Amino acid sequence: MEDRSRRDNIPENEEGSDMQAFLTSTLPKMISLDFDTPLEFQRAHRIGPKRSDNSSRPRPIIACLLRHNQTRQILQVARNHGPFQIDQHEIRITADYSKETNERRKAFLALRPRLRKLEMKYGLFDPARMWVTKNGVSKDFYNPDELRLFLDSFQSQSMDSLNTDSEHDIVGGSDRVETPHSGMEKAKTALYDTRASHRDATRGRNNRGTTQGTKRSNAEWLTKRTSRLPRRVTEDVQPAVRQETKESKDPHCRADKPRNPTTSPEGRGSLGSCARLAVAIYSSNHGTYKCWNMDKVPCVALLGSGGALRAMIALMGTLCELHNEDLLDSIMYLCGVSGSTWCMSSIYEDINWSKNVQDHESKLKEHRTKPTQNPLSLWEKLKHAFEEEVYSLTVLWSYLIGRHMIKQINENTLSNHKRACENGANPYPIYAAVEKSNLVDNKENSPGTWFEFTPHDAGFPDYGAFIRTEAVGSQFKKGDLSTIKAEQTICYLQGLWGSALADEQKMKTYIRDCIFSWFKGGHENEEKDEAVLEQFDEKCSCERCLAAEFLMGLPIEELESEVGHNALVRLEELLEATSSLNEKTVLIAKLMKCLISWQWGTTHNYLYKCSIKDTPVPKDLAEREYIHLIDAGLAINSGYPLVLRPERKVNLILSFDFSAGDPFETLTRTAAYCIANNIPFPDVTLHKNEEEEPSGCYIFKGPNVPTVMHIPLFNKENCAGEVEKYQNTFSTFQTSYSEDNVEDLLRVSKMNVQKNKSEILKELANAVQASVGHV
Repeated sequence: MEDRSRRDNIPENEEGSDMQAFLTSTLPKMISLDFDTPLEFQRAHRIGPKRSDNSSRPRPIIACLLRHNQTRQILQVARNHGPFQIDQHEIRITADYSKETNERRKAFLALRPRLRKLEMKYGLFDPARMWVTKNGVSKDFYNPDELRLFLDSFQSQSMDSLNTDSEHDIVGGSDRVETPHSGMEKAKTALYDTRASHRDATRGRNNRGTTQGTKRSNAEWLTKRTSRLPRRVTEDVQPAVRQETKESKDPHCRADKPRNPTTSPEGRGSLGSCARLAVAIYSSNHGTYKCWNMDKVPCVALLGSGGALRAMIALMGTLCELHNEDLLDSIMYLCGVSGSTWCMSSIYEDINWSKNVQDHESKLKEHRTKPTQNPLSLWEKLKHAFEEEVYSLTVLWSYLIGRHMIKQINENTLSNHKRACENGANPYPIYAAVEKSNLVDNKENSPGTWFEFTPHDAGFPDYGAFIRTEAVGSQFKKGDLSTIKAEQTICYLQGLWGSALADEQKMKTYIRDCIFSWFKGGHENEEKDEAVLEQFDEKCSCERCLAAEFLMGLPIEELESEVGHNALVRLEELLEATSSLNEKTVLIAKLMKCLISWQWGTTHNYLYKCSIKDTPVPKDLAEREYIHLIDAGLAINSGYPLVLRPERKVNLILSFDFSAGDPFETLTRTAAYCIANNIPFPDVTLHKNEEEEPSGCYIFKGPNVPTVMHIPLFNKENCAGEVEKYQNTFSTFQTSYSEDNVEDLLRVSKMNVQKNKSEILKELANAVQASVGHV
């Protein structure tokens, strides 16, 4: 907390020699606020050169309190009250802002004249959020550039041209329409979709048409704006929920037309890859092949399997070497599971990562040896997250792996990665998850098991119903968005995508021990955040804390039994019986409840009470208010089902398998999945006794099926005679590797590209030849 006014401050030398003692006694009186515990400060001091007397302007005081809740109380009172008085001196208290935040606030304030000119209401909120509203529809902006871009599009286009986006929450591709609306309604459309004009330009949406429709009420317009996807034109007005059909030939059909890169997010994102592949010359032992026709360019997908930290590092090495060997430009889709998604979601922060992949490799190695720089404590983050209506162990897990494995708490959002997909420089990213209930019911090969995330949209591909990625976690009913929630952070999604690193018992023990360690005062080498340490080091022998300690001290087998359930019930009863709650104990109770019930990935079901004509969405799914999204590695540890969608028309799959155990399990399970769902897939025939020391590459092909190149991470080509040693060294449930181990893992993953370059080129050439039809 800091007094930023610089003008209205406590006179010099009033505090004496002890600033903290002065503020401890003065602040409560000045703001007339009683605190449960005395104020304690991590630091408190004036800013700037010392003044010799009180004749000049007093220096500001900056203070950092130990307890976040006290900081929040003081700032709330200060905002409501305004200036305070001390001995006829006017004092102002405001929040401290970083230089970056101050710059954003200034940039927002500079846009106020334009907002007033457009008759838009607005407000600037802490720390740097601009709220804008027009005609009853509101939008929050966290980036001044986004607001400026929105204002540019609002001013440059006529009201009739502003309503160019799809107006519906849940969308598919077979019967999208656009509807003409009044000027007021079109203004609302532009307001809610802040980057319509820019997005249309980057995706090359040139063909537009309209179909007469009906007007919608103000309330409906607030709920009808979750789709940022290209729409198509049909004869009928689109209902609230859309199903995407595989038969659609329209180039505006969602994001599954890689053959026409300029008309869909995925296609646009892969435009650069297509163009470079189209003019590339592939050399092989059979000659040189050229492909100049964009419509004949083969589609190549790269799969990164699960494998926790091992997969994260190995995928980085693989991508780096593909770049070094001039092969990365041939990849249209990059699809990850579990640990591979950790690598992907980090590099896509850079809009030109495929050109700078070596820099990202260096950063990865650097992060391995540095502690996580986390501006807010884990305790505070968990406390706020578990105050929400919907929570699960995924919240806790995401911060654990962020701090101890990924070494980064990434508060960015997946939708912000669109720029890295729309500039033609990088493959289009696909992140895999699965719905837990199908796995519990042994229906892992059934439709509705797989769930995909991309920077543009997310949903169940088997049902063809998608929502904007920003809307995942928001509340829907009957296809309408009823309650808007903040977009899930990448940190949270990394925990969701990578939530199954070991068997259930080992995971439960690890999580329980972490919770117990915090409760008992252990901090696992946390940064010196005194506010957090104070919360957890506060020893208490009250009945609530003793009950919590007893619950966490139970062995896992007893925790899952009636003993554990009864102990949890007792703790909850004690917490409900008192109005003076210990925040730590309340959080512990919620965490332990999730642990006992093994509750992961809980999120609002966007198909709740949703009914679509001729849709395959099952009734039991539509009746569930929540779905539970978890690590796709629990089904198949590689994202084959997502790249095998017929709309994607993948010709060649480069499968880099970083799995532990059986190096062919992903292949055999995918083959079973494809048989169950009538999906073309090559016959997988394996030689016996190759599991312990597999070859460096396996190629599976056949008529009218994609070619699959399967490359196990540890094999007899790069780890001759030491495959088992490497598997033991780089086990999945391992939170860190030494610097030498990281270098070694990068080395062997790169060797898999180096040693198989000629085979990859050969299969690329074969794909081009098959697509073009001649040499």
